[in-house]
Amino acid sequence: MKVLDLKESLSLLGKYGIPVVETIFVSSKRDVLRIADSLYFPCVVKPNTGGHKTELGVFKGLKSVDEVIQALDKLGCEVGIQRMVSGFEIFLGAKKDGLFGHVLALGTGGVFAGLFEDISFRLIPVKKSDFDEMVDETKLSAVSEGFRNFEFGREKLYDVAKKFERLVIEEDVKEADINPLVANGDEILAVDARIIL
Repeated sequence: MKVLDLKESLSLLGKYGIPVVETIFVSSKRDVLRIADSLYFPCVVKPNTGGHKTELGVFKGLKSVDEVIQALDKLGCEVGIQRMVSGFEIFLGAKKDGLFGHVLALGTGGVFAGLFEDISFRLIPVKKSDFDEMVDETKLSAVSEGFRNFEFGREKLYDVAKKFERLVIEEDVKEADINPLVANGDEILAVDARIIL
């Protein structure tokens, strides 16, 4: 069993064509100063770990190089720097069950995903009709049709889910989640992932 860190996880998503927000990894103040001109503000700084980033600390809405350096110092480890991405947060995950094989999970994402438990499950592979049922069984249904300035295309999300499904099968993933997958209209981007092989 191998737990991938954030850099490895995002790289694996990209290998399978899953859109990932650009992430720059740095380990020192010198690294930050070297790439300062390529940073987008506001930005997010998160630890390069395979665990849940919020437990270690995620710094959002940073508006300057100095704030990025302060976040790096507080975390004390290699970090990923991303531009702030706005939209509706979706959870897309999978787990290998000893009896049934791989199971796909889809629902409301973000830090409250575990609290709200607005998740639907299906055995992999998932057909389009199954996927539509998964969306309809969650609050994603209302958002896909437009809710309080949030919306996303079901076809685009289905495309991402099928790429994720392929990754899960081909890499024989034990457990994985993209949380959140941020959807805003036609743009859907993975901003965080946790993968266990």
